Amino acid sequence: MRYTVTAERGRDPRIWVLQCQEVPAAISQTRRLADAPVLMREAIAFVADVEEQHIEIDVVLELPRDLMSEVREAKGAIRQLASAQTATARLSRKAAADLKGAGLTGADISAVLGVSPQRVSQLLSARSLRTSAVRKRGVVPERVV
Repeated sequence: MRYTVTAERGRDPRIWVLQCQEVPAAISQTRRLADAPVLMREAIAFVADVEEQHIEIDVVLELPRDLMSEVREAKGAIRQLASAQTATARLSRKAAADLKGAGLTGADISAVLGVSPQRVSQLLSARSLRTSAVRKRGVVPERVV
């Protein structure tokens, strides 16, 4: 079962106070927010008489509004960056393969793309590894990007 745990700073700003919304008597505290799921899984299991392995925890932070706004903005930027990195890697692999197919050497591909020769090797081998893995499963797409 999934439980929602709120985490807010206590009187001592080094401590996070944790409380389960569905089982209000399940309360704990920690210095490290990363430990919250483990601690609250134990607290909920004890109070609600539920086996720990059946407990999933969602931690919701209670921070001042301006900080929460900054956190949301930062997380959005991180998602955008991850998406851009994925697109960049895909385009780089395709460009490297197409340049190789046009007869360019690894050194020339490196100069054209502005990356090291080692990176060109990685781009070309990542493409060939993925293509061969797909072929081993018996599915051969028109183009693997």
